[in-house]
Amino acid sequence: MAFTRTSGTARPGLQCAPRDITPRLAVQTLRARSACSASRADASLDCCARRDPKFVGNPAQISPENLMAQSDIPADGSLPTAVPNTTSSFSLQCYYREKLENVRQQLPEAARQLKEAGVVSVEIYYDGCGDSGQIESIHYFDAAYKAIDPTGRVTITDDALMDLFYDLLEARHAGWENNDGAFGQFVWNLVVDTLKHSHSERYTECDTTEHEGL
Repeated sequence: MAFTRTSGTARPGLQCAPRDITPRLAVQTLRARSACSASRADASLDCCARRDPKFVGNPAQISPENLMAQSDIPADGSLPTAVPNTTSSFSLQCYYREKLENVRQQLPEAARQLKEAGVVSVEIYYDGCGDSGQIESIHYFDAAYKAIDPTGRVTITDDALMDLFYDLLEARHAGWENNDGAFGQFVWNLVVDTLKHSHSERYTECDTTEHEGL
């Protein structure tokens, strides 16, 4: 007669074959892995659900500064110096050259019309500061240096002529209206064919005095 153990007390009973727990453990392991995978999937879906709607369907945006590896940072901890955008600078230079070339092509025709209307000289004044500037006035003078109005005798308008001088000013002194600004004048003598340009830039100067104690 064989005995089985139950709670430490021996009692007669039928002999049972050893139980194989491997399948059950395998099932439990499989269930645990499935639960883990489901948890990860739910977390991933929850993460997607929390994304801003305007970014749905698009890859996550990566900030360029996060792409720098630790080895890219200099030993002294300083950040790399920004490289100038040479393409932008070149484009800007081309832009100003085109503006200047347009002035050179258009001014001779304007001078011809103005001389035929009796204009001997033209004076143009401009002023600007605080990121805003404009041509304040344009005056035409005859041989006696008396102001005359060529309107109706020329096809070029004041606005068209001022646009040419705006382009010339911008090509020579880009950003002249910024910060404290600048002012100046053009004196255009049509008889001797000269163009004098006087340009003055403003700036703020500080005189600092320091005191310590009484």
